[in-house]
Amino acid sequence: EGDPSTDRAFKAQILDMIAGLYSALAEYSDSLNYYNQSLEIKLQIFRDEIKPLGVSYSYIGHVQHLMGEYKKSMETLSKARDILLNDRDSEDKAYLFYSLGELYDSLGNYEKSRDYHLESLRIREALPEKNALKKTISTIAVGMSHFTLCDFESSKAFFEQAYTASRENFGTYHPIVAKALKHEAMLYRTLANYHLAEELYKRALDIELEFYPYDHPEIARTFKGLGQVYFSLFENEKSMEYMVKALEIRCKIFGECHHEVASVLSSIGSLYNAKGETNKALEYQNRALKIYESISPSSPDVANVLQIIGDEYATLGEYEKSLELTEKAMEMRRKFFGEMHRDIADSYHSYCLILEDLGKYDKALEYAKKGLEIRKKLFSENHPLVSFLLKTIGNIYSSLGQYDLALEYLQKSYDIKVKVYGDNHPSLSSSLISLGNVM
Repeated sequence: EGDPSTDRAFKAQILDMIAGLYSALAEYSDSLNYYNQSLEIKLQIFRDEIKPLGVSYSYIGHVQHLMGEYKKSMETLSKARDILLNDRDSEDKAYLFYSLGELYDSLGNYEKSRDYHLESLRIREALPEKNALKKTISTIAVGMSHFTLCDFESSKAFFEQAYTASRENFGTYHPIVAKALKHEAMLYRTLANYHLAEELYKRALDIELEFYPYDHPEIARTFKGLGQVYFSLFENEKSMEYMVKALEIRCKIFGECHHEVASVLSSIGSLYNAKGETNKALEYQNRALKIYESISPSSPDVANVLQIIGDEYATLGEYEKSLELTEKAMEMRRKFFGEMHRDIADSYHSYCLILEDLGKYDKALEYAKKGLEIRKKLFSENHPLVSFLLKTIGNIYSSLGQYDLALEYLQKSYDIKVKVYGDNHPSLSSSLISLGNVM
């Protein structure tokens, strides 16, 4: 007759495996249920050995994070950290650090997130029992941390390393290959290489549709990525098609109140704003803001939506409200990122546009040039975000009657747009009008 404790330990192990499968299928409530059942068994049989409890807390905390329950996740992962922190390096410890890195990323503490992901990768690289899949996941996570901190060169190096390793270890058709492709696509979209980003997202989607059910978070993320590419290319109808698909999947998986739902709602709001439907845009942005604030009243996501709503109030001519929201977003972003970050440059751009509309041209020019300096340092000289600020500065000089300077900046802006989009793109029309006004 077997040892009852051994039998129950084996049952707990099986429950953890079932929970992991449900998590991979994005059925998080079922996953959490099985992990909790496993924990109950471990609490009864591991009275002198607490490490198995730390492992369970790591699993549970990670799923709570995926469900958008950040406060519960932090409490649970802190329990795991208290148990595992001083233990020898192991995959269990690496998984805990990876989970903490993901949580701190969602909470907007990007440097702490990067540090945990680097430590997770260090452990996984040093372990004698190599796990190529988990090492690749950590490599992507470190790349994502660098991306969020606007260190694009480091980000690119880690993403390329992950893609190469995933191909070598798993062939060309595997979910981890798709994950690496998507992260490269996100980087190239940010760097304005839109057609390459589109190609990479589509390659990832082809793989994911073979491995995942249609209603899966990874497929929703790919749809959103494609939607963002088409938005950047001013293909708004195509963008809306993919955003709506992403929203439908995320609402089905997560319900109406989840950060991934809020993310798509905000993107759809931006699409409505681009179509000139500002009131509809505000409706979607306010829905997104309500969700983000319910998760954390002060986060980069809240700051981003406040900024977007501020921009939309400026479109409606409600400048006092717009200034209030823009200043609030700017203050939050400085707290999270310091001065040298793309979000700070976005705030400066929005702020200068409001000041320009109010006729405060000298102050508008000051903020526009601050934003331009940041964007030139973070992006290439031929990035669309640089072009947009050059155009804004040109228009301000035009309003000040300094037409030679206006022409210089507007021409630079136009030349960048032609390089990025080609010479028959709809975005060129506004640049041509501005140029015509100063010639």
